[in-house]
Amino acid sequence: MQSISVLGTKEPGAEEVAGIDVDVEPAVMPTLKFEASTLSIPKGFCVDLLNGKGDLGCGMNLFITGTYSDGKSADANKSTQLKVVSRDPSIVSLSRNGCCLIGISEGSTKVTFADKYSVEVNVFGHERR
Repeated sequence: MQSISVLGTKEPGAEEVAGIDVDVEPAVMPTLKFEASTLSIPKGFCVDLLNGKGDLGCGMNLFITGTYSDGKSADANKSTQLKVVSRDPSIVSLSRNGCCLIGISEGSTKVTFADKYSVEVNVFGHERR
């Protein structure tokens, strides 16, 4: 078992913080498995990458499971190592805070996760009003 200590000071006028969550991840990215290998997003809609906890209210999620070499699995959606890149941001873009994929214009492109895994994303023309 390992322990860590956190020390800090409060800035004048800052709100009190109830606690601090510390996430410790293995240095090696697990093997990723996606709930779906292809996504279809209406233009103007989004897909939540945080298992429904993103702040855009997407209504659609992409669940990602990571499996480590010892067989243990974990929810990989929140991994700090999960770098997400759209091959064509004019079709599918990542939201500013990284929580969601957004359908920008009609077409298809791949979205790459952790520089190794990809999902095909199709954006079609029913724009949100």
